Amino acid sequence: MNKYSQLINDIRYSFKDFELLETSLTHSSFDKNKKNYEKLEFLGDRILGLIISINLYKNFKKDSEGELAKKYSFLVCKRTLINIASLIQLHRYIKVSNDIKMKSIDSIKANSLEALIAAVFLDSDFETVQTVVENLWKEEIKNIDSNNAYIIQNYFLSKIDRHFDTKITGWKLGLTSSKLQKIFNTLSPCYGQIREKFIFNSPKKLNLSHLTRIGIEIEVAITLLKDVPSNKKNFTRESILNYIKSYHCAIEIIDDKGINPKEIDIGILISMNVFNQYVILGEEIPNNKLNDIKNLNTKLSFNDKIIAEGNTNNVMEDPINSLLWLVNNVHLTGKLLKKNDIIISGTTIEPKWINSSGVIKAEIENLGNCFLEIE
Repeated sequence: MNKYSQLINDIRYSFKDFELLETSLTHSSFDKNKKNYEKLEFLGDRILGLIISINLYKNFKKDSEGELAKKYSFLVCKRTLINIASLIQLHRYIKVSNDIKMKSIDSIKANSLEALIAAVFLDSDFETVQTVVENLWKEEIKNIDSNNAYIIQNYFLSKIDRHFDTKITGWKLGLTSSKLQKIFNTLSPCYGQIREKFIFNSPKKLNLSHLTRIGIEIEVAITLLKDVPSNKKNFTRESILNYIKSYHCAIEIIDDKGINPKEIDIGILISMNVFNQYVILGEEIPNNKLNDIKNLNTKLSFNDKIIAEGNTNNVMEDPINSLLWLVNNVHLTGKLLKKNDIIISGTTIEPKWINSSGVIKAEIENLGNCFLEIE
């Protein structure tokens, strides 16, 4: 059964009865004369529900019944099942007819994962399958509040996509300094999504009168050379460098709607797309022309007057660490990083709030500059 060795390693359980494993991975379309996973799926759905319910009851003691119900719904929903099934590459093992259309594969992966849970239970006991499920769902449970917020973020951005006829073309990192994380009472960064029609090359003139409060940040932008596989685990700094095409000096325009940061939490921040509005990109610097982006000085000027200075070390001690966090976490919400995506890695300065027209100049050592004229 060497063909299942990686799957066994990923779920941390070795089967005694491999027929159970085979059945959990067999779709009804594959062979009408063979057992399929449908009855196991029925059982696995109930087992998963009980395990998740017990986990939430034990670990979220301060939550109300309604709050627990929302967390439960997210953790057992089809999207979460698909994410976890993709993470362990379950599609590689599922037996299915060639006539099944690709759009059905995600649903089949989710169903097979539930069947796999039932197979582990029948092959062992409840305590063992509970451990298997809690290991597979560990990151989802740990990030449950953030994950719910990303669902809201996706919902509103899908409406923007339809209204403006645009699409995702990049990502922004937020809370990439310990100071900002402390304000929002979190230990990790978060991300927003950048839309194609809201990213421009420098120099750019914009009318921002529709924004409530204009904030300006200096960021290192990174363009990807190729798709980043979602099934590869634990990228390192060295391995992720192979996926970088180029760097830019960038300006991000944010709008916090005048909200006091002390009055919101990370969930609200994420659902508001981490305040992102626009991105302005400076000159493209190829990856092979730059040895490092650590410890680069940055400077922001408004109408030729310096208003802020910073350093790229303010971004998780190195903007590459910010990219690394995104790569290792974005797939948990069902997203993929693709060739030519642009990632702005986090602000190198505290946001500067602008309330008049004028010219913004951002400078990053070795990366050049970037200009924005606010009308």
